[in-house]
Amino acid sequence: MHQFQINKAMKLLDVLYYFYYKYTIKVLKDNEPLATTVFMLSISESFFCNGMASIIGAKYFGVSISSNKPFLFSVPIIILIINYFYFQKSGRGKEIIIEKPLLFGSRGFSIAVTLIFWIVTFSWLFWGVSAENSLL
Repeated sequence: MHQFQINKAMKLLDVLYYFYYKYTIKVLKDNEPLATTVFMLSISESFFCNGMASIIGAKYFGVSISSNKPFLFSVPIIILIINYFYFQKSGRGKEIIIEKPLLFGSRGFSIAVTLIFWIVTFSWLFWGVSAENSLL
């Protein structure tokens, strides 16, 4: 059962990577789209991880994670290193682009999930601290 859940999470990461890549080449028109995709996805994932850590820290432990600068800056670096090895160094990023993964076989649903993930993770910059403070 755990393997099934891990496979679903990796499928979601593959879909997010693919649509971040599509955004990079179509909108940003970057000359290094693979590296930019890894960077953008890593930043989104780190906002998500920091946000979840802030909520859990405030709600269950009464601790403010947003004031812990070493933690806030180390998470993106660690995620960037992991994503670099997973997507770039292993060649998985190129495989994903060839495979064109979709969630439930639906392009529209995959785009919607990617867009919602992006909106939630980046909006944390605006409402995250006040949400954390309201839990303390």
